[in-house]
Amino acid sequence: KLKDYDIEKNFNKLTFGNLRNILSCIIKTDTELHNLPGLTTSEERKNFTSVYKNYIDDRDCYTHGILFFLYPSMEPILRVKTHKGDNIYVKYEKDVFTHNLLTYNYLTKIISDIREYLQTKINSH
Repeated sequence: KLKDYDIEKNFNKLTFGNLRNILSCIIKTDTELHNLPGLTTSEERKNFTSVYKNYIDDRDCYTHGILFFLYPSMEPILRVKTHKGDNIYVKYEKDVFTHNLLTYNYLTKIISDIREYLQTKINSH
């Protein structure tokens, strides 16, 4: 599947989802990364890649959604398209932002650990 991306020729055209697929493949196959916290078991690795996929899907919804306000309360809601193309409405509440921030912190920590590990490996050669 990754061969279809033609990474060297089309790197700047890859989507977030494509890049996540590449990272997931690297995490799955590079056993040295399995020593990093959050990636030590197959369940942790599967959770990381699943959370990352969902985070990208949510990002797409929030980025491409259309903001509305319910009348008369003026509550903010977002109209987003599902993967099937249906419109749904999502309340824009504090819990959404809190969950997004916690997920971002989780993903960023593991990605930072991977980057630090790879940088140390490069510097040691």
